[in-house]
Amino acid sequence: MEYELVTEHDRALDIILSFESKDAIAVDFEEECNLHMYGEHLSLIQVFDGICFYVFDVLAPGIDRKILSAFFHTGVKKLWFDYGSDGAIVFKKYREKIENVHDIRSYAIAIGDMRGLDKIKEEYLGVRQEGSKKKFQQLNWMRRPLDESAIRYALSDVEYLFDLEKVLWAKVVDMNVEKDATHRLLEARKVKRSVPGWMKIIDTKKLSLEERTYLRAFFNARDIVASRFNVPASWVLGKKELIALSLARPEGIDDAWKRVEKNVAPRFSAFFKSSLEKAYEKMK
Repeated sequence: MEYELVTEHDRALDIILSFESKDAIAVDFEEECNLHMYGEHLSLIQVFDGICFYVFDVLAPGIDRKILSAFFHTGVKKLWFDYGSDGAIVFKKYREKIENVHDIRSYAIAIGDMRGLDKIKEEYLGVRQEGSKKKFQQLNWMRRPLDESAIRYALSDVEYLFDLEKVLWAKVVDMNVEKDATHRLLEARKVKRSVPGWMKIIDTKKLSLEERTYLRAFFNARDIVASRFNVPASWVLGKKELIALSLARPEGIDDAWKRVEKNVAPRFSAFFKSSLEKAYEKMK
């Protein structure tokens, strides 16, 4: 598979403008999501225009905000598989919505197939994923240079989207679920309302008001530390420890610190304690 690694501003703009003459392009992203550093970051944009493969290196100086915005807003139909998390990160980080997204997972769901892309490709196209998927799921996509095998893995997610769209739509028509598929396609374009991080780690409906207050305060304290040291929040304090601390409803800052101190690495200790103190002040 031949591809072009795009790092220069002018070349990137030329390629993006060329997409306007296409009927569609296949798109996917690679991202860092609190696995190796703090926060969510767009790393690569993979594109197949039906003839050529492109990899836009978002970390390259030439791929600046103007280039990203130009790509997000180009009018060409963008074939995607499972757009939701990609769209959410773009909106959260850049406050932009990607235009003319065509999430073909909507077709798969309409015919009752809820599986991921690899299983879908194998089922309908006879294409089997090569190599260890887990290896690349755990990869630090913010590290440069990227291994050749990593780039080829990233491109495999766009390589067959044109073929997959045709096959899945034929199934949709065969099962007479065009209306449902079209409705799901429109819904998939919407950026879902962002839920605060502290509400994602446990079913907060089962918590008392006091427990929810503790959870939010301790979560925010942990987040401040993670941001300060640019590490995943789980490196500061694990999910289980965070929940246990909140459910214990400690009596004051000293009690809270006694419960959490043994689980916090020394390099985070002092700053975490001060963050807890600030959290307690806000709770009063």
